[in-house]
Amino acid sequence: MEDPQLPDIKLFQKHAADRFSDLISSHSDEETHDVTPTLLSASWLRYLLDAFLCCEAEFKAIIKFSKPPLDRLIPDHRDRHVKALDVCNAVTHGIDLLINWKRLSQIAVTSLNQKPVGEGQIRRAKNSLNNLLAISQPRWAEANGPATAVFIMNTVIVFVMWVLVAAIPCQERTGLTTHFQVPRNLSWTQNIIGLQEKIGDEWKKKEKKGGSGSLQEVTKMKKFGEMAVVCRKMEEGLDPLRRQVREVFHRMVRSRGEVLEIVEQIAKQSAPVPY
Repeated sequence: MEDPQLPDIKLFQKHAADRFSDLISSHSDEETHDVTPTLLSASWLRYLLDAFLCCEAEFKAIIKFSKPPLDRLIPDHRDRHVKALDVCNAVTHGIDLLINWKRLSQIAVTSLNQKPVGEGQIRRAKNSLNNLLAISQPRWAEANGPATAVFIMNTVIVFVMWVLVAAIPCQERTGLTTHFQVPRNLSWTQNIIGLQEKIGDEWKKKEKKGGSGSLQEVTKMKKFGEMAVVCRKMEEGLDPLRRQVREVFHRMVRSRGEVLEIVEQIAKQSAPVPY
């Protein structure tokens, strides 16, 4: 008998593919005057976080009506949330650093080479990212029903945190060399893989030049002729981005509790009735 949730899970896969398709089609040439944000710009990162929040909401709607063995899949998912929260905190402080650079109008190469404060938090964020990338993922061949939805959401969490760390100059990015494995034979993963490759290439270019993150606005700080434009774009983009990162943080905090309640309800419903 077909799992009654299968249509919803297939739709979840399609929506994930569509959301990341919009992100990978972003233009890298701002002179085209296209409304699509440039890859790794502050506006593009907000689109990415929007995609994450949409996936997260759809995921919770699916698992709400799931049955065991969902309770065996959720601990790993909730553990990812904890590590992602650390990354969100570090990214928020990184954005604060950029805002401070803008306010002081000291957007120059020497400023870009200064070391961010908060070494303890930097190490924690770095370790959290490495641990997040190292957590074992469900084998796709074994994923069916609720496990499919958990696999998709876990992949989205890891990818979004990976991108934020690549873009924002807030900590060492040694962990970015670790490419988490995503099955290439699935339609919904193709755009994530494509984005990972494009962003990885951008990060390598910036590292060779001694860059401090791949955020487009940061990259252009070194071009003195574009200072006024960069400052304006930072003014328009960084504050909304910071608010959205905090929204993602608080949403994940709430989700951890909500998912636990769902699992507990499922366990109660499936428990044998005593006679």
